[in-house]
Amino acid sequence: MPKDNKLHNPSGLDSICLTPELSLSVSGYNSEYLKAMAAIEQNRKERKERIDAFINRYENNGSQSQHLKTLMQFQRQNAPSKTMRICHSIPIACIKKDSAPQENPITLNVNQYAYSLKGLNRCKNPYCIQCSRSKAGQRAHRIKNGIFGADAKGLRVLFATFTIPRQECIKTARAEISRRWKGLTELFHDWKKQYGITTYYTRALDVTFSKYVKADRYHLHIHSIIVLDADTIESLEGQSIDDMLIDRWISQNTDKVRCRQVSQNIQTVDLNDDSNINKVSKYVGKMAGLALEISQGTVKDAKSSTSSSLSDLMIDNTPLTRVIYNQFLTGMQRARTLQFSRNWDDLFIESDEEDELQEYSINIPLDKWSIVRDHWHDIGEKMQMEIFQNSINASGDVDHHRIETVLETVQDAINEASTQAEIGLLIYYNF
Repeated sequence: MPKDNKLHNPSGLDSICLTPELSLSVSGYNSEYLKAMAAIEQNRKERKERIDAFINRYENNGSQSQHLKTLMQFQRQNAPSKTMRICHSIPIACIKKDSAPQENPITLNVNQYAYSLKGLNRCKNPYCIQCSRSKAGQRAHRIKNGIFGADAKGLRVLFATFTIPRQECIKTARAEISRRWKGLTELFHDWKKQYGITTYYTRALDVTFSKYVKADRYHLHIHSIIVLDADTIESLEGQSIDDMLIDRWISQNTDKVRCRQVSQNIQTVDLNDDSNINKVSKYVGKMAGLALEISQGTVKDAKSSTSSSLSDLMIDNTPLTRVIYNQFLTGMQRARTLQFSRNWDDLFIESDEEDELQEYSINIPLDKWSIVRDHWHDIGEKMQMEIFQNSINASGDVDHHRIETVLETVQDAINEASTQAEIGLLIYYNF
């Protein structure tokens, strides 16, 4: 019987059976290897571009931190109360001289929304540059969790804007907004009583200013998330939910204050678009328009050349804007700028650890505060970029090892620094 080359000839075996498989395997390996290396290289280039852009903005005074420091300088010079003027300037450990520094440590905290300091004196004013930032992230995250919970439960989510005509007096505007919102909460109560519909909401005050027309100076309005506990609700008594909300707002018109229907807006939040949910939750959770503007280092776009945001007034820094700033803060004392319904947290669902708000902290020793004080905004912004933008590997996953390296590098640099110049070098350091 002739020999079977496939069984007895090693070279024949290799050429017939193994070589094709080996060549395919090697080819596939090379292909995947090249793809991985290309992704890593692209990731490296994008990271370098972000760092270069950050340094360029910093050198040209266009960074978020420079914007924040400009606003904070204005507040220290022009805020109507002393507590606002000295806010975030004195370590609590120095105020409470009988306490040990470790009981009130100074920490720099960074999350995806903002960066802030703990362990310093605070005024807790919702329009304070620093205090508004310290809570903006947690509040925006709370709103987002409510929206995700509503989505999981099949509820309808609305994003509503309710306005009143511009007013000369901020206290009059506050009273008018409060009266009309009370009318909406009464409508929610009626829905519960008559139809068994439960309503959840969160609302934030927002304001723009007309600098040159005193009679129309303050445009106070509300941004609100409204959740209804049935996804099939489109109308009640032959009228749409949107129209019922707007009609209740308009029905409270008086001879002095008459709202227009065209000035009210209600949109259904697209729960299939995660980016839209994040955007809306940040917008409502920004504490009357200030915290989000600052955290992004931008000035909110005005709808017209005669309309200004609060940060616009502060950047202008003219005798007129300083007067308006003082009048506004005085008139908004003890105002509730952000409010949740009592049942809002009932929307939450059990979430994985990855859904929790991630916050990273470093300690600032008390003896280092004097040299870090003028640079902590820059350090916070750089940390935020390095952790939440540059610590993503080629596959799109979080690089936890790199985050730890960033935190250790910043902590060591602060502990070892002896001059402000050494702290300044940290801002340029490519982790």
